[in-house]
This record gives sequence, structure tokens and C-alpha cells, in this order.
Amino acid sequence: MTEKPDLRPRVRGWRLVRPFFALVAGCGLIGVGVAVYTLWQDRVRQLEEQLLALLAAQEIVVADLELGVVGMDGLEIAHLRIGDEARPDLALEGARVKYSLFDLFAGGVHEIEADRLVMRARYEAGALHLGALSPLLQNQGGEGESGNIPFERLHVDALEVELASPQGQVVLSTSLTVSAEESGLALSLGDDCVQFDTSRLNLGAVLADALGGQICLRDGSPPLRWPLALPSAGVSLQVKSSPVHLRSDKQALVMSLDVTEIDVDAKGPSLSEVELGLSFAAINLPAGEVGLRDVSAQIIFPELALLQGQWAVARGRLVDTAPTQRFQPVAVSGKGQMSPLRVDFDLFASDRAARPLARANGAHDLLTGEGRARVSAADLRFDPSGLQPQTLFPALVGVMTNATGGVSGDFQFNWAPGRLSSGGHLSFEQFGFSTAAARSEGIEGSVAFTSLVPPRTAKGQTLNVALVDAGFLLEDGTVLFSMHEDGSVEVEDAVWPFAGGVIRLTSGSIVPGAAGQQSLQLSVERVDLGEFLDLFRLEGISGTGIVSGLVPIIIRDGDVWIDGAVLRAADPGHLSYKSETGDAVAVGQSALLFQALEDFQYTVLEISFDGNVLDRLNVGLKLQGANPTLYDGYPFSINVTTEASFAELMRSATLGTRALDLVREFDLQRDLDPETERGAIVE
Repeated sequence: MTEKPDLRPRVRGWRLVRPFFALVAGCGLIGVGVAVYTLWQDRVRQLEEQLLALLAAQEIVVADLELGVVGMDGLEIAHLRIGDEARPDLALEGARVKYSLFDLFAGGVHEIEADRLVMRARYEAGALHLGALSPLLQNQGGEGESGNIPFERLHVDALEVELASPQGQVVLSTSLTVSAEESGLALSLGDDCVQFDTSRLNLGAVLADALGGQICLRDGSPPLRWPLALPSAGVSLQVKSSPVHLRSDKQALVMSLDVTEIDVDAKGPSLSEVELGLSFAAINLPAGEVGLRDVSAQIIFPELALLQGQWAVARGRLVDTAPTQRFQPVAVSGKGQMSPLRVDFDLFASDRAARPLARANGAHDLLTGEGRARVSAADLRFDPSGLQPQTLFPALVGVMTNATGGVSGDFQFNWAPGRLSSGGHLSFEQFGFSTAAARSEGIEGSVAFTSLVPPRTAKGQTLNVALVDAGFLLEDGTVLFSMHEDGSVEVEDAVWPFAGGVIRLTSGSIVPGAAGQQSLQLSVERVDLGEFLDLFRLEGISGTGIVSGLVPIIIRDGDVWIDGAVLRAADPGHLSYKSETGDAVAVGQSALLFQALEDFQYTVLEISFDGNVLDRLNVGLKLQGANPTLYDGYPFSINVTTEASFAELMRSATLGTRALDLVREFDLQRDLDPETERGAIVE
């Protein structure tokens, strides 16, 4: 007769699995052996007593045991509870042990099937504690001792392991099939997955709210075997889509995560070197009102138990989670380190066109929810066909367009639960931009921010502005300003050289993009009349004198209005207008006016402006004085008003050809009555 091969090898690592298999041996091998002698005389009751005595000899406290049918080819265990009756360390229900006489004589059983098996254990101080089952481990000898596997196949429909630790409790559940092989045990999980659930985990510095998911063998992985509990290919951890909330010990929300998938690779003799591949749908930091979306990351733990490792983000999007969007989403990547107490990071940001925008490095304290970051903006180069400020900051859409030049910055952020502070500086290099009212170019200088969210500065920020084109040109100016929390820009002082004097913005507050009305006031200080007239490019006109005045400005719904501006000459001066064209066509009173203006010594000179800078302006000229060579210096009072576009008045070279037309529109009146005030009036 051919001897049946022995399929029950002796393997190392028996100490970790012996508690369960010793129980199986007690219930199967020894129990069945006793049943042979008591089969015909109250075999069930006597077998229960023998099993209880056997377990008591092993210092195992049995709370409850009930056998079912006992036969020559198998027996049934209705239920078995070891440890505390209310909360046993092991609870077995509906077990069926199958054997043959050959199996019994060989010292084992053929197959064990169980409906439900619940085990409770505790992991603490680097050791596994099995409660009432611990004596089974203690009685199994040294580390190198081997033991027999007393079955060919074990199957549990519903296996549940409750593992408690100082960090919290994890419940693992699956169906399990264990088969004996020459090299050990082959383990097969139901659907290749283990379900896990937790209540609350203490992760060092933070508490994780309830979470759950599945630990699954990665597709194509070899089956699990014992010893070496995990295959080298690793497993894939699927986590529920509901967010994981990390809270401080004071229950403040530190971080929330929506985990899509975690791939786990465990290496090393003790499987302690773990590499995690993580996919997150969302990561939110409530303190800073920012978050990450669609994140792909990797974490490497050289020693998993220490929870210290390195991480890297291959891709992700930084988004603004504030109620009012402050910035557009940007792509991020980077790396850092983590421990149970903190996360360090070094991140890079780029726009949708993969242009580098900024680098951020800092740390987040998991214990307190506090953190800090330094953000260095790259040397951003703006171009009308490329990067624009409004593509980064939604608040600038329709406010700032056609930006050119370079911008760089260095900023600091500090946060804690319910608090965010920030500061830094922003530098400009030949920066230019357009608004509805003007075009500014050649902006140079640095702005220091006391806050970035919202933007705020101290007083006295200074920028040099090479050119402002608001219908007329202002060059080589200096602007002194500050920014307020509401987004308004307070102009403290802005000075441009102008026609031998200066134009100064003496007061005003600008709110970019604001509806309604905003008011400013320009001061024209000691402008040379001759240089001022040269701006008009009037043919044959010249003058002397110093002009000053105020120009009230109203910004209303994107339009710029001049509201009753008046420029006056401080002292008497000279005005001369000589035109061959005017002399040739002028007749009557017009001829007399041209004669007076050829050498006009004024005592009063006023120029007024009123109207829409971007459309039409009412322009007025008031003169009082005399031509000493005309009628023995007879006094004239001249008032001229017209309507024209501001750009036409200030920059059009054709304006000189219209001077005669302006004069022709008015009548000259002379009163020669010696008893009345002698004078001529053009109105």
C-alpha cells in the first residue's frame, strides 16, 4: 500500500499562529480522539468536559463551550468563547471539523470550516497581547521551535479581528482560507481584500475621526504566505471617499483629507520599510483657507513604527477655499519630510502653461495646527500675449490689462486654527499696465506688505513711474501710497515734473474695480506758461508767466471726469499769438482781436477744464490786459470757450490750425465811452 504523503510541514513562525491552531488541535485532533472512546456513551457531554480540561491545563479560561453533532468523520462546535463572557478574546460559532480515521491516526484533520470567528488582541510596547489566549503563546517554546500544522485546509466565512493599541482600535474583517503547503501556509482572502474600520486614531499629535476602507492585494500579486506575511509586490489600500478629519487635542480641525487610494509596498525582513503611493481628491487646511486637489504623492517610511519618513508630490492643484476667491488654481509639486509631530514641505507652483510662479517652503505642526511658510515669487515676466495678473488674481479681471515687465516677491505666512498672518514685499522692474483711465509704464521699486490676506501696507510706500498716459503725458514721477484692508489704495503724494513745474496728486483713495464714484485732486504747481502752451502745439503762440491751480478728478463707473479745474497765472505776464493765416483772413472785430494778441500784456489769465477726459471737455480761456501798441494800451477782456477731446487739445498737432476757428466763433465788442470802463470784450 502506497504511503500517503505528509502535507503538514513543520515551519518557523509557528508561535504567532499557534493560538488558533492549538485551539483547532484541541477541538479537532484531541477532541476527536477522545470522542472515539466516548462515542456510544454520552459522547458529546464527555467530549466537552475533556476539551475544557485540556484548555484548563493550558491555563485557558473558557467562558462557554457547546458541541453539536459528533461523528466518525467529523464534529460540530456550536460556539466557543474564551476569556470574558461578555467580551471574549475569542468567539467561534458554527465550526465543522472534518476528518477520517487516517487523519486521526496521522495526528491531524482534513478540513475545518467556521461560520464566524472573532478574535481580540492588543498591540503595545512592540508586542502582541492575546488576552486569555496568551498562555498558548507562552507555552510554545523558543523562537526557533517548530510545530505541526494539524489540518490541510481551514476556511472561515466571517473572520473579525479587533486590534487595540494606544493609538486606537482597528477592526479587520474578511473571509479567510488557509491551505497547508510544503513551505508553509497559503492564505486566501475573500475578494483579495480585508475591510478595516476605526473609531478614532491618535496619530501622535492629531486625532483622526472615524475612517474605514479596504486592504486589497494589488492586481497580479502572488497569494499571501506565512511566513513573510506580505508579498514583495505589496498591497493596495482603498479608503472610503468620505473625508478624513484630523483634529487637535482641543478638537480644532487641523486638516481634512479625501483619500482616493493608497498603494502600500512593504519591504525588509520585518516588513517595516514601507512605501506609500497616495492619491487624494482633496486636502484642505482650514486655517489658511487653502487646499490641494487631485494630488498624487508618495511617502517612504524607513521604519513604519516611528511614523517618520519622506514624501513627494508629483502633481496637484493649489486652490483658494475662501468665500471670495483670492487667486486662481495653480499646479504644485514638491517634497518634504513628516513625523508624528510635524510636516515639512518644499513646494513649487506653476500656472496652466507650466510657467514657474513661486516656491514655498515651511512646516505645519500637527500638534497645535500651527504652521509657517516662506513663498518666493519667481521673476514673473508679463506680456500681453502671455502671463497677465488677471490670470492669477480674479479681482484684477477688467481692472488691470496689458501688463508688461517683471515682478518678483518674497512673502511669509503664519497660521494657526482660526488665524492667518502674512507679510513680505513685492518688487517691480519696468512694470507697466493699463486701466480704463490711463496707461502706466516703467514702474520701479518695492512695496512692503504688513498683510497679504487681505493686502495691506504701512504708509509711505514709494514707486517710481516713468510714464503715465492719461490723455496727456506725465513722465518721471514718484508715487507715495498705502493699501488698506478693503482693497483701496490711498495716494499720499504723487509728483510728476510738468512744464517747468510739477503736477501733484494731493489727495485721493482709489478702489480698483469699485462701482460708484471715487474722488481725487491734482495740484498744478508753478507751471511755466510757455512750456504749457508748447504742449498744445499751437502755431505762432508763445507766452510767459507762472500758472498754478487745482484739478478735481472724479472716477465714475470707469470714466474719468474733470470737475471744474481752474489754472491761474499768479502774476502779470505776456501772451503772443502771431499767425499769417489769421492776419490774412481776419476782418472787423476778429482782426482787432488778432492785433491785440500779437503782443498782449495780461494781468489776468485763467484756463478752465470741465468734462469727461475720455470723451469731450469744455475748455475755457479768460484774459484781461492790453496790447501797448494798440489804441494806446486800451484794455481788453477776452473770454473764449470751446468743446474738444482732451487728447486732441493736448497732443494733436492739428489744433494749431483750429485756433482761428475758435476765435471766429465769438464777437468783439468795444465801448469807447470815456465815462465808462474802457475795454474790449470777446465772449
